[in-house]
Amino acid sequence: MAQKPDNTLYLLGKYIGLATLLPAGAFAGYLIARFLERYIHWAGLLPFAIILGVVASLYKIVEELLRDVRRAEERERRNAAGKGGSQ
Repeated sequence: MAQKPDNTLYLLGKYIGLATLLPAGAFAGYLIARFLERYIHWAGLLPFAIILGVVASLYKIVEELLRDVRRAEERERRNAAGKGGSQ
């Protein structure tokens, strides 16, 4: 039976994307805070917006990692069930 090719490049791209998510969230919070400070005149909003961006990014990273763990566990369970049933 032919084996599936290794999807290393796919995983590399996915996890590099997750690694850039954290600074992107902080930068998005910074941009939103600068906009609000400049046009709506909300002073002192910058630290809170950056922290909110980082927290949102961390949430997305944890969500993706948990999804990968669940998929790996399901794959192992299917492989174990397939090997046990064929003996």
